[in-house]
Amino acid sequence: MTKINMFKLKLIGPGIVLAAAGVGAGDIITSGVAGASFGLTLLWALLIGGIFKYYLNEGMARYQLATGKTFMEGYTNKFIGFNYYFIVYLIIWSFIVGGALLSGIGIVTNAVFPIFSMEVWGIICGLLVLSFCITGTYKKFELVMKCFALLMFVCFLYSAISVFPSLIPFLKGLFIPIIPSEGGFFDTSFKVLALLGGVGGTVTIMAYSYWIKEKGVTTVEDLPTIKLDLILGYIITVLFGICVLIVAAVILHPTGGIIAGKKGIILLAQSLGEILGPFGFWVFIIGFWAAIFSSLCSFYQAIPYLFCDAIRLTSNKKREVINTKSWTYKGYMLYCVFPPMILLFLKKPVFLIMSYSVLGAFFMPFLALMLLIVNNEKVLGEYKNKVHHNIIIILILVVMTVLSLWKFIK
Repeated sequence: MTKINMFKLKLIGPGIVLAAAGVGAGDIITSGVAGASFGLTLLWALLIGGIFKYYLNEGMARYQLATGKTFMEGYTNKFIGFNYYFIVYLIIWSFIVGGALLSGIGIVTNAVFPIFSMEVWGIICGLLVLSFCITGTYKKFELVMKCFALLMFVCFLYSAISVFPSLIPFLKGLFIPIIPSEGGFFDTSFKVLALLGGVGGTVTIMAYSYWIKEKGVTTVEDLPTIKLDLILGYIITVLFGICVLIVAAVILHPTGGIIAGKKGIILLAQSLGEILGPFGFWVFIIGFWAAIFSSLCSFYQAIPYLFCDAIRLTSNKKREVINTKSWTYKGYMLYCVFPPMILLFLKKPVFLIMSYSVLGAFFMPFLALMLLIVNNEKVLGEYKNKVHHNIIIILILVVMTVLSLWKFIK
């Protein structure tokens, strides 16, 4: 059987959903800050970050297909206490991230259509996405996310091509790892680590395993297709980051401009509009809006999967993991929507921010550590980690630990 025949192309899709879900306001801001601060020098960090996230997701999917158990179920058998931590963390994380997403989509929509305030637009968009996610199927969700991915692809690629620099600096920045000297060692190193760790999302990467199950992928024979799907998804993800970094590097870096938060990205779009005209502004701002809106869709649709699975495993119930009709799933989706709306009107409480930082500081490193332990078990047989898997996951563990400690201390 040839490799081409091994790929079941009808199963391709969750990786594109992952790309649209993983690229949100935070990723775009991080890429924009790197481009504005250091030009094209840190393109390589985006590329390596995409490779890191591919191996994390491939490992979780491989475990699920080889054992018939979710990755969460795999590490629960060894460390059940982590699920209690994860549930508490997820509740706080969902509240803060939900508010940030509503704020982001409200700011961008208000900038384009100032007929309503940021708060009102945030609520309108949240209710619109809720009505779709709570009544829709995965098939419809995937279709909508693919449309968002296509829209982002067209918008960001057009913006980057319109201001594309000369080829040699681009290739040098993409393939030669250099840490810039300007800005101070610690500040520069943190931005490098942020690019490495921020590509393609954090908690939402765990949703991929549930999406492939919704897609009907349940056997290890489909692993070659899943690898292809993930490669496609992370190529798209890295391309989004590269495009934004290019735009910021060309427009802001020569003049010493900076990007501060979501409004900074809007100012970047306005600067692009000054060069390309109104069309350039609208193209970039629509791409930014699509990135946040698609992240909001995936947040409401995907995070309840994780909550339901954690509850199932801590309560030792053997019911079906994926049940989007259950009250647990829908109830947690409602929690992701309505309580975070409070943060549209109030400044985030210091206690919540500190709690989120403490609980979340070691989430990604722990995820990498669990992958290192669980995927080396004999139960996986020929599908357990190879040497190169372990080397890359150890690198991820080190990078994520340093980044997490840095955030925690800061």
